[in-house]
Amino acid sequence: MAAYKKLSGQRPHDRKYSRLWLADDHVLLATTTGYTEEYRRFYFSDIQAIFVRQTGEGAGQNWTLTAIAIVLLGLGIFVSGAMIICASLAGVCLMVAAFNAFFGPTCIVEIQTAVSTQRLPPLRQLRASNRIIAQLVLLIRASQGETTPEQIVMITAPSAHPAAIR
Repeated sequence: MAAYKKLSGQRPHDRKYSRLWLADDHVLLATTTGYTEEYRRFYFSDIQAIFVRQTGEGAGQNWTLTAIAIVLLGLGIFVSGAMIICASLAGVCLMVAAFNAFFGPTCIVEIQTAVSTQRLPPLRQLRASNRIIAQLVLLIRASQGETTPEQIVMITAPSAHPAAIR
């Protein structure tokens, strides 16, 4: 039985929660809906690529929260007796936006094997994703080895076709 180390915490997505775990020879994606669990193993020897795409999701959430805070403050000014409640709610919106901005931009991470490409929902913040991926790349290279420039030239060099040799 493999000993697992938690790579990332629980992240809600599509009414599911996912965690990423690290073993000696693979990464495990555990997804739960509350009453069912699904596990996907990605062995280091099978991983072909890891894709990271930066998204504007966090920035969009911050703009929305800031707009809600402005509307609440405006409402508090024009409605008598509601200033304290509206200002409190606006403060909460601005605190959530500041907390979100502190963690930096968001991203989508996908892992590709020969069989499929799977999204890794626990990796949503770019800074944390880059840190975890750097750790995974070292383990993948140790498992698969590295290709030297000479090997790349040998693989990509056009081979002589038997019909062309006379």
